[in-house]
Amino acid sequence: MLSFISTLSRSLRICRPSSAAQPFVWLVRSTYSTSQHDPAQEAAHQQSLADEEAAKKAAKAAYARQRWATDSEYRQKQIESMKRYKRSSATRWKTLKYYKECNEGRRESVKQRVRESRRTNLVLRRSNALQEIIDKGSRWTKEGWTWRTHAPAPSSDRVEHCCTSCEKLRFRKLWWKELTSDQYMCNSCFASNFDLVVPQNVMGKMPLLFTSPTHPPPPPDLDEHKPEEEGRTNQEKKESNGEDKTTG
Repeated sequence: MLSFISTLSRSLRICRPSSAAQPFVWLVRSTYSTSQHDPAQEAAHQQSLADEEAAKKAAKAAYARQRWATDSEYRQKQIESMKRYKRSSATRWKTLKYYKECNEGRRESVKQRVRESRRTNLVLRRSNALQEIIDKGSRWTKEGWTWRTHAPAPSSDRVEHCCTSCEKLRFRKLWWKELTSDQYMCNSCFASNFDLVVPQNVMGKMPLLFTSPTHPPPPPDLDEHKPEEEGRTNQEKKESNGEDKTTG
């Protein structure tokens, strides 16, 4: 046994590179190491990794689309997850910051669409005016206004309910709670019915919003906006906002 180990040891010493061959060995190692850091090869390697990662993402996206189309439970979970993300305070703050930092051209385009909606959509104008009255709260709370079928349920932050009219989950600050149940109607749907909008127990002169189903009127055109606004008296503004307390 000892003789075998001795023979094996001598064989290994024979295979060891001689001192004369050491420089050649180090040269080969150095050349191999340098080839690993060749710019062209490194770029090709990085591109290969990027292509592989892109292929993985594409496969993952295709799988998600397939599940979205065929798995209703998965689809509903994704909808709820995205809804929670969009409605989180952090996301809402980021969105607001983004829109504030948009370029002037885009802001003007958004303003133009808003002006057009207000000009053509009576329900939108009425719901905005109604929410303004409820948010101020000075008159309707003091006089104890009531509504025939609902009670206003304002909140300092957005709250989610399922609207009994449009049957959609909405995220709103102002809801209208049914007097006979715990169900809610969104302010937009509530404002679409003029008979529901008109309150009871109003003392004094009725705000203009509740006197006509065609109020508020469309806003003036952009060029006429400033003169029109300057021509309105403070009394007219108070009447529109439900602040006038004079008898009529």
